Amino acid sequence: MKIKKITIDPDPYEPFRLAQGYRVGELLFISGQAAIDGNGQLVRVGNFPAQARQAFTHLHRVLPA
Repeated sequence: MKIKKITIDPDPYEPFRLAQGYRVGELLFISGQAAIDGNGQLVRVGNFPAQARQAFTHLHRVLPA
């Protein structure tokens, strides 16, 4: 079974050596989407709605990749 690392550009997790996710056959393994911006900084500390939007923005970019 083929395993492919999912990457996006820019990848805010790359400096931390974390993967956006993996595709194994027809399955996607995506977890740990955090509220990190394109510069690797935490978005709006203490503002849960803003951080949730940022995490979903990452999912929106990762799933098509």
